[in-house]
Amino acid sequence: MKLDCTTDKYEQLYARWLVDPGKLLDLGDLKPGDRVIDLCGGTGIVAKEALRRGARSAYVVDLNPRRAFEDSDDIRMLPPFWGRAEEVDELLLRHVEMLHDLPNIDTGEPIGCLNRVPGRIDQRTCRCVNYTLDFDLVVCRQAIGYLDIRRTARAVARVLRPGGRFVFNAFKRPKFALKSYAHGGKRFFEASGFIGQTVLHVQASPSIGVDVTKFHWHREDDLDAALEPYFSVEKSSTEKSLYYVCTRMKKSLYWRMERA
Repeated sequence: MKLDCTTDKYEQLYARWLVDPGKLLDLGDLKPGDRVIDLCGGTGIVAKEALRRGARSAYVVDLNPRRAFEDSDDIRMLPPFWGRAEEVDELLLRHVEMLHDLPNIDTGEPIGCLNRVPGRIDQRTCRCVNYTLDFDLVVCRQAIGYLDIRRTARAVARVLRPGGRFVFNAFKRPKFALKSYAHGGKRFFEASGFIGQTVLHVQASPSIGVDVTKFHWHREDDLDAALEPYFSVEKSSTEKSLYYVCTRMKKSLYWRMERA
């Protein structure tokens, strides 16, 4: 079963869910100068909040980035990546290769800034400097259920520097529910249920439309097992959600596990 969430009306239909965009940044101890990746962050709301707080750069990975960049002239808001979060490491490397093939505006020759000295980047001429695999913080807000957690953990570990943080929230347990509420002068309806570990959710508003999504409920033990090879983990919880703050292990330990 394909798990997807790509409605173009996400901002309007899920407006109540977009409050407090800085909570995961707080948990991840965002510092001025940090380089941030916002997984499944199509609206760009968390990336923009990171920039407001002094992040050096931020970019979004999403199957359908929505308006995150149309109203932003901040050069620290890097171009979005259309693709799956489980492939963030491969998306990043492919993008670096694409930038290397771009012509130098002065000479017309390909930039190729990694070709002369392997592993070294000339920051004076390389347009790829913001895409090196040493990010400080990766956040995934309200979307971990759409992802393969084992593939995501491995990919995120590859793009974080040693000591970098991966922060996300997950539902504790799915429930059957049907409710109505008002937000921003509009009436909304929500319905949810589950079959096994697949959760079905309907979000609707008469003035906006309807969105039907399905996602995977990751049990806490499954999350712990997927993260354990790459991260040290701290957890906190509310009545409905689990919050994970995962710190990437030192490089020596990580590469030993990669070779195994």
